[in-house]
Amino acid sequence: MMLALAFSCGIVVSMFRALALTILWKWFVVPFGVPALSFWIALGILYTYNLIDGPTWADLEDHTAEDGLKMCLACIIQVIISLGLGWSIHLVSTT
Repeated sequence: MMLALAFSCGIVVSMFRALALTILWKWFVVPFGVPALSFWIALGILYTYNLIDGPTWADLEDHTAEDGLKMCLACIIQVIISLGLGWSIHLVSTT
C-alpha cells in the first residue's frame, strides 16, 4: 500500500514539475524567440533527464516508502519555491 502511494506521489510530483517547467520556460525563455514548451514535451524532457541523471537502484535500496513520501513532499515544496521566485523575478523584469 505504501509503495503504491509513493509511486502515485512520484507521478503527481513529475506532472507538477512539468507544469512548473512550462510556466518558467514561458516567462524566461520564450521572450528570446524560442518556442513555448507543451506540458507533454516538458514531462518528456524531465523523464529523459531523470533517466540519464536520476537515482539508481543502489540509491533507492536503503530507503523505505515513507522516505519516498518525504522526498515527494520536499520536491513539491522545491517546485513551489522555484515558481514563487520565478514569479517574483518575472514581475520585476516586466515592469
